Amino acid sequence: MPTVDVKPHFWGLRWLWARLLLVAALYGATGWVSVHFTVVDNGPSMLWLPNGVMLAALLMSPRRHWLAYVALLLPLELWVDWDSYSLRQSLGFAGANALEVLLAAWTLRRICGPAFSLHRLAHIGWFVVAGPVLSSGLAALLGTELYGTHPSGLGWGGHWLVWWLGDSLGLLVLTPLLVDLWGPRATQDHARLLRSTSWWPATAILLVMNGLVFGQARVGLHSPVLSAVLVLPAVAWIALRHGPVGGAWASLWTAVIAIALTGQSAGPYAAVGSVTGGLLLQEYLLVMSMASLGLGALLAEVRRRERTLRVFQRAVESLDDGIVIADARQPDQPVIYVNQKFEASTGYAPSEVLGRNCRFLSGSDRAQPGLAQLRDALQREMPVQVLLRNYRKNGEMFWNQLTLAPVVSPHNGVTHFVGVQHDITELKRTQDALLTAKEALEAHNRELEERVLERTQALELLSTTDALTGTRNRRHLMEQATREMARAQRYGRPLSCLLFDIDHFKRINDNHGHAAGDRMLVALCQTVQAMLRPADTLARFGGEEFVVLLPDTDAEHARQAAERLREQVEQTEVPVPGEASPLRLTISVGVATLSVLNADVDALFRAADAAMYRAKTGGRNRVEVSPD
Repeated sequence: MPTVDVKPHFWGLRWLWARLLLVAALYGATGWVSVHFTVVDNGPSMLWLPNGVMLAALLMSPRRHWLAYVALLLPLELWVDWDSYSLRQSLGFAGANALEVLLAAWTLRRICGPAFSLHRLAHIGWFVVAGPVLSSGLAALLGTELYGTHPSGLGWGGHWLVWWLGDSLGLLVLTPLLVDLWGPRATQDHARLLRSTSWWPATAILLVMNGLVFGQARVGLHSPVLSAVLVLPAVAWIALRHGPVGGAWASLWTAVIAIALTGQSAGPYAAVGSVTGGLLLQEYLLVMSMASLGLGALLAEVRRRERTLRVFQRAVESLDDGIVIADARQPDQPVIYVNQKFEASTGYAPSEVLGRNCRFLSGSDRAQPGLAQLRDALQREMPVQVLLRNYRKNGEMFWNQLTLAPVVSPHNGVTHFVGVQHDITELKRTQDALLTAKEALEAHNRELEERVLERTQALELLSTTDALTGTRNRRHLMEQATREMARAQRYGRPLSCLLFDIDHFKRINDNHGHAAGDRMLVALCQTVQAMLRPADTLARFGGEEFVVLLPDTDAEHARQAAERLREQVEQTEVPVPGEASPLRLTISVGVATLSVLNADVDALFRAADAAMYRAKTGGRNRVEVSPD
């Protein structure tokens, strides 16, 4: 036989045949006890233990071995039922029992995985649902049908109920105990239980109570209520005191003693009547077993979480940063925890901080960008890292690099905020000193660069700017136009230009003087420049002629821009010293757009100049668009 490829179970038995022998011995022994001591007259067993043995074996074994255990169940069931049932009934009972344990084991393996544990409350809950509730109920249906006749006073429904409760009790009192006993924790849990100084006295007291409650009637305890008043609290106390293993043993002893004595017509449940008393006893034992398992698992769960919490707390306390936890569900998000580093860093004891909002650390220094970022992150329930100026209890300022993170519950959203305070005061001082030195050096370099740049810009400005109007000169215009035309052709973007001059400008110079003419040119450029986009270029083309270069502008939009310029210039008044009233001027505008025919700068400007000429000959103070 091959060895099992899982951790050693069954008291270290690695060979499958050894495990089968162990399970066969336990199945036969518990089956003989169940048939001879717990069977209702001409009816089912009130406590069927063998299925508890078989289910534990399946849960502790890989699936490839399940068929071997199920094959073992058939001859064992025939041997157990040999003196009590017919061959047909025994075969049927074997099939029902096999279905029960296979269905329960498969369901638990699917839900809980291969590591079913008596110490997990969720696993115990699924065990109760998959085993005692569903699988035992289904097996009881098959067994009741196979039985044929029903005990007097029960009927079909009562027969099924006794069968179901008997199978459920067998799984509840024996399967968890064997799973833990055969599992890897057996050397820990059971050894600790045997060494416990309170285990043996508690067990002795429980056995005495069971004997008093379920023993001879002459003792005087006739009420079934006493089983709940005396025995149930004792079992519950053992489960709470000694965990799931202690509760499982207490449930097993109580169930065996109660059913065995009741079967001998002793105790309060026998006095009620064989049918009703048996059902009441089964129901009581079922509740007691589930309560002890649940309490034991709950205690194990609580202890495990306490251990985990203590580890986390020690880890948090050992951190070199201050940790603050605030309750997001309460108004103003009060602090509910701070670690020792927080106290050492701020000087505030936990009693001075708990229940308050952490804003007090900022004192009156509220105008901090980090506080605004922090408030925004809290409102949006998002993580954030900010730098804050906080103040210790003695008033000393320290730099706090705060990392804030929300704690999200799967069902309740954000429940808490965890803040990690990192004191970077010394680092900030060092950085500030280095930064000051660096800034001084950079300032000196910038001063030198600015001097060079100023002179360079001044020279460049002189070379590209019209001295009178302050606009770009023709040289700069041609360079800019060449660049814009290349960009327009590369990306397929439109490019337009406006070419305009002042109508009757010679008349202005002749009638009012060249000084007035210069004022008119300056006023015209100021008016036009104020209406242009940052990307547009205004340049003096020569004399009183000017060009506006319009990137990313088609012919229609260029025409509209020209009309707006013309109208604005027409409304412009230019005050001239010595004149009674301000002078007005008008312009004639030619518009041209980049096309195949004017595919270079000179062609574009020639087209605009031709359009302006048509505007002049057409009456001036108007806009003409080049047809090219």
